Amino acid sequence: MINGFGSRLKNARKKKGLTKVQVAELLDIQTATVSMFENDTRRPKVENIVKLAKIYGVSTDYLFGLATTTENNIELNGLKEYEKSALKGVYEAFVKND
Repeated sequence: MINGFGSRLKNARKKKGLTKVQVAELLDIQTATVSMFENDTRRPKVENIVKLAKIYGVSTDYLFGLATTTENNIELNGLKEYEKSALKGVYEAFVKND
């Protein structure tokens, strides 16, 4: 599994104020399975990774360690390619001005 995936899951869960039992109920899985996810001894199914990201209010990139923060994520799902490109241009303009 990706290094730190389980600890990011655990940190996101705690930051959201949820117990393993609550998360298990939301995913319709056993509490022990949530523990295995957080201990990196079992891999969640892709659909559960997406659900976990939504439950915790983080991106899947954050869970996989591709984003370093849970703050300031922008949801791009449902946008057309030209809309994504426009947002990228605006972002890059702001970054260059920092």
